[in-house]
Amino acid sequence: SPSTTTPLPTPCSAAKKDIQHHGNMDLDMETGSSSKSSEAENLSNGREHRQGKAKQMRRERWRQKQLAKGLSGELEKNGGKMSEGKSLEDWLKYKPDSLHKFQIRIVSADLENQTFLDTFEESLSVYQKYQVAVHGDSLTKCNAAQYKRFLCKNPLSQDGIYGAFHRHYLLNGKIIAVGVIDILPNCVSSVYLYYDPDYAFLSLGTYTSLNEMGFVRSLHRRFSALQYYYLGFYIHSCPKMRYKGEFSPSELCCPESYTWQPIQQCRPLLDAAPYARFCPNLETVDENAFKLIKDVMVLHHCKMMSWSEYAMISGQEDQTQPSDTEKEEVTQYGELVGRIVAARMLLYRP
Repeated sequence: SPSTTTPLPTPCSAAKKDIQHHGNMDLDMETGSSSKSSEAENLSNGREHRQGKAKQMRRERWRQKQLAKGLSGELEKNGGKMSEGKSLEDWLKYKPDSLHKFQIRIVSADLENQTFLDTFEESLSVYQKYQVAVHGDSLTKCNAAQYKRFLCKNPLSQDGIYGAFHRHYLLNGKIIAVGVIDILPNCVSSVYLYYDPDYAFLSLGTYTSLNEMGFVRSLHRRFSALQYYYLGFYIHSCPKMRYKGEFSPSELCCPESYTWQPIQQCRPLLDAAPYARFCPNLETVDENAFKLIKDVMVLHHCKMMSWSEYAMISGQEDQTQPSDTEKEEVTQYGELVGRIVAARMLLYRP
């Protein structure tokens, strides 16, 4: 799971003192040519440079191991030795003796769920405040009907822990943020977050993302297949979304090869152009690329059938084959969803 990164420290003071010591030795020598003194300085500086570089490489290897464990990767002083930093769970622990009471409540995004209904008006109020203040929407645009359509009605059916949920973040019993998530067999997908603008100073976008990462880690301990956290779309030019790229390790999906690439190598490409191929290997192609229209499955007159069957039945019904425009539309659909989904999902044809 992703964790935050920390900058590498500068070379330790012992190395700096060692360099100064060698320099003073050269200055105090009354015999020997200046060229020898210069050579000694160069040798000393070269040695210290290699030592400093080796030390940084060791620290970087240690940091990567920490990140792989889900730890902070931060170097902490412990008798001059490197010690493990706090885990994500350690950072997220709530102190029960705090002045304010903080709680997290997860409810099914189901309009028939009683808890969801009981908290609907409060959640809607926070959503409206957020949309007006952050996105400049009018209250008529973010009304109850739009809220239900956008974040409450979901095609996912509830199945045990899987389905669509709202995570309520409460401060002193009051909802200050809501994270809308989908829990799927292999991941938790972050759908949307809205919060009370009065609490923007708490950096709730970053905090709730970290909290959801901790949630994924807890689920993974019970369900090993559930191991990924998706933050949704990343728009490099949108300041509101920049925080998504601050988590590490993180990956972006290449829009051409559909392979996952480290975000560190994607950023320079997006700085140079709004669209970029992230995968450096130009020979890598999308294994799920749509190829033939016959692979599309269709729902026609309440019956499931292949595109070929649909074309034949359509010709028998009105004596005409599907038009070129319809074929182009279905081909575009197949290219968007990919070969596997096109063969599993039914495309409605009247």
